[in-house]
Amino acid sequence: MKFVPRSRRILTIPNAFTMLRVVLLPAILWCILEERFDWALWMMGVCGISDFLDGYLARRWKQRSRFGMVLDPIADKLLLSSCFLTLAMSAQISWWVSGLVLARDAGIIVTAVVLVLTTNLRQFPPSAVGKLNTVVQLAAIYAVLLDVVYRGWLWHYFRVGLMWLTPALVMASGCQYAWLMIKKLSRERKPLEELDQDENGKR
Repeated sequence: MKFVPRSRRILTIPNAFTMLRVVLLPAILWCILEERFDWALWMMGVCGISDFLDGYLARRWKQRSRFGMVLDPIADKLLLSSCFLTLAMSAQISWWVSGLVLARDAGIIVTAVVLVLTTNLRQFPPSAVGKLNTVVQLAAIYAVLLDVVYRGWLWHYFRVGLMWLTPALVMASGCQYAWLMIKKLSRERKPLEELDQDENGKR
């Protein structure tokens, strides 16, 4: 039997928890559109638990894989962007907030694809502000669903606060991401410019 390196394994328990979020996504979106917010809330809770477990188990059991490293952020982005879109369609989130979230994600994806195709850059690790932005977006979705399902002043003010904090972090993280990409490109071009100068000096 051929040995499969740990980094190349796909069928692992952590990856199964990641794929669970992808499988639950259509059901969550359908529940939101059908205004079955209680079901959507519970399934979002399952997604939150699976998100914790896939990272925890991958570290504890040393089952980190390239597949999981790619799938995990994709699953998170799909979940967040889709939920913001459907909640806007259900009139639970303002369209301008959802528009900012979707525009940022689309801009990051397009930028990453262009850089992969035109440069040697292959890794785009999230910044601290970007990670905070993801956490706040997820908390905003939970706050909206909790407010709709349970109706309380605490959930309402929690929801309102996060609806203002989310766009602020979206713009801050977007600007930081653009700045980091500019710095990466400048560092990559510098060795090429030095190489051209050396070649010109030899002529």
